[in-house]
Amino acid sequence: MNKLGIYIIEKEIEKNGYYLPEAKIMFINEKLTEEEKKYTIYHELAHHLDHSDYIALYKKPVYHYKMESEANDYAIDQLIKEHDGVYNYSQLIDKFNISMGRDEKYYRRSM
Repeated sequence: MNKLGIYIIEKEIEKNGYYLPEAKIMFINEKLTEEEKKYTIYHELAHHLDHSDYIALYKKPVYHYKMESEANDYAIDQLIKEHDGVYNYSQLIDKFNISMGRDEKYYRRSM
């Protein structure tokens, strides 16, 4: 993360992690396992790489869902590559309890 200028802070937080693009700071929940932390870092890295220019859209439910889905895809792809294909997509969705359908809390808010 040093190459990208992103600072990672591990601390006890309610979420698994989040990224502040304006400060280039990534917060990771210190209570996660090492494997969960790695997944979360990849997820938040996707937001840095692909979504930093669209932060204003993140609060809109449709864009929020799209960006979260893209970040999940990126994290899963990275873990599969890192483990030389030992994992498959379905295993990681189950392992990290990733929602691949409509997220009810965002869906309700948009109605």
